[in-house]
Amino acid sequence: MYRDFFTNKWVLGGFTFLIVFGVGCVLWYHYDTVPYKREAAKIAELLRQISSKKAVPKSKTKRASDIPRQRTTTTTEKHTDVGVLVTDTSTKTQVKKYKVGDIYVGETPPPLPVSQDQLISPYGFGSYPELPEGFGPITWPRKSAESELRIRVKIKLLKQGVPVEGSVMKNGLVYPIIKGIRYVEWGETSYGRRYLRRSTGHPDDGDYMESIEQEKRKQSESVAAADFPGIQLITYEEGGIDPYTFLNLPE
Repeated sequence: MYRDFFTNKWVLGGFTFLIVFGVGCVLWYHYDTVPYKREAAKIAELLRQISSKKAVPKSKTKRASDIPRQRTTTTTEKHTDVGVLVTDTSTKTQVKKYKVGDIYVGETPPPLPVSQDQLISPYGFGSYPELPEGFGPITWPRKSAESELRIRVKIKLLKQGVPVEGSVMKNGLVYPIIKGIRYVEWGETSYGRRYLRRSTGHPDDGDYMESIEQEKRKQSESVAAADFPGIQLITYEEGGIDPYTFLNLPE
């Protein structure tokens, strides 16, 4: 009976189909995800290189509250119109006025249009950077020095080809939000079980990792980097960017 079952052509055909289908799925997953893994690994290595260039300890990094506020320059001090002396016929006195076209106007020249590179940061960071194509509108100045530093770091990384979607700032360091990269801090229970104490990154990656961690907790198993295929885990120490060093800003 069993011999007839296992030698039946339909049964053999079914087993053959399952084997071929399984091998095909493995090959598809391997070749479809490898490019994304390589790209994430490349970006992670770039972040490590940037982070390794930090010249100032975190304790010396300036906080937003420590940065003296400067008056925002909203108009240019340059004027192309030349002031001339005009005689007032009613009072027989001369006053200095400025000529615009054929018309003499008030005693002070009219303000000229302000271009992007003439705007100055009120936090001492100099003129604002040129926005990369497709960045979208942005309002200057920002509400805080921390917000401006995060935006400046994002702009520079985008110009370097890093697909940054956002950023957060912790302890004076900027952490770019990039799909496929997660900043983590590991912990260990009294029973020796390893787990993620905290992590920061793209929300989609966070949801995916949380589902895996829940299964691990149910089984009382340790969590390892290999449990999250497709995501590069970087410690906070390795991934944090000192904005002053990265942007070449004065301390």
